[in-house]
Amino acid sequence: MAACAFCVACPENVFAATAKGPVDAGDLSGFVREGVYDSMAQSQGFFLISSKGKLYATSSTCTHKANQVLIDSENHGQLKCEKHGSLFSLDGKVVKPPAKKSLPRFGIKVDAKKHVIVDPTRRFEEASWNDPGSFLKLA
Repeated sequence: MAACAFCVACPENVFAATAKGPVDAGDLSGFVREGVYDSMAQSQGFFLISSKGKLYATSSTCTHKANQVLIDSENHGQLKCEKHGSLFSLDGKVVKPPAKKSLPRFGIKVDAKKHVIVDPTRRFEEASWNDPGSFLKLA
């Protein structure tokens, strides 16, 4: 698509916000049900995803041209960049280009009040998704 070369300058471009430091996402008990929690996708730049006994924070910024990624309205089991159509699985892997890189995950921990704290300044690329601090184990 020829217009893609001009996307950065396009006034219609909607870039995802990214928090500049740790974000209190709320009480851990609010994320035990499996699924995608998108309340912070636009304002803070991440989804919280509960899957297979883990909770992780995945970027809501497409790796293709840095546009907003949303839950796919046609397939709730995927994330979609509305600008160019890249599709990602819920674990952040590319399902359909033009994006070539998986969505990064952000640092995540539980504080003394049992609140989930997400730190977008700590990025985990796909090769590090099993590293400590890239996910929380859910009981």
